[in-house]
Amino acid sequence: MLTPGFQRALLTAHRSARHRASRFAPVPRARTRTSLSPSYGPAPAMTASRAPLPAWMAGRECLVTVAYAVSGWRMTTASKTTAEQLNGTDRVLYLNGTYQVASAGTGQASFAFPPPIGTRTVLVDYPAGEVVTIPRHVPAQSVRALMTADTFTEDAVFTSENLDPAERAQSGFTIVVHAASATSTRVGYLRGHDIYRAGAITSAEAANHLAHGYGRPSVGVLSATEAFPPDRFLRTLQQRGLFTMTLPQRSLGTGYP
Repeated sequence: MLTPGFQRALLTAHRSARHRASRFAPVPRARTRTSLSPSYGPAPAMTASRAPLPAWMAGRECLVTVAYAVSGWRMTTASKTTAEQLNGTDRVLYLNGTYQVASAGTGQASFAFPPPIGTRTVLVDYPAGEVVTIPRHVPAQSVRALMTADTFTEDAVFTSENLDPAERAQSGFTIVVHAASATSTRVGYLRGHDIYRAGAITSAEAANHLAHGYGRPSVGVLSATEAFPPDRFLRTLQQRGLFTMTLPQRSLGTGYP
């Protein structure tokens, strides 16, 4: 059974010849089942698109880390149900150039987010869709997803189904993409608030892009970065007020531009 592990369902869809031959172009992660939708497109797009690859990535394999810092998340009934379903399910990993299925569980590590967040304890191998979608358009050797550990220890995160919408909108997120090859590193990040509003508008804008022919001439099950030119899509979302972003910069260390 692939469900309720949406990572495995997404991986199956991406591998399916039937889906890839479809006459439609659905966009996985344009809105995730947990509504952490900013992760669906900005994270892959902040690394690189397939056409063309940046010179620093050409012919190289890199380690891509996607790190989320989410605060004030007050789950809806649907989000809570998804969290309960994901608890104890297998994880899809992308390590050493291959997809792997691992038993349930996340380790802990530290990750340096841009100021003012700073270094935080994170859950390693958080079940994010980017583990499936990023290797499709970035020459990644491995892709890891991280989530701040204290996101799920805040008061009311799991008991907020009936929360006033204005209170639910107070959530905040920072998403960092760190892509490192043997000789170079790129770091990009974005910040925003109200993850549910961001999810809804991102989904609508994805449909708008498809309807107006802004996508690339591809069919099948596509990640957003495969479906749309990433810079245009990200800047459109930024103009909608969903987030502010700092696109990848060259870094010789772990510092932020």
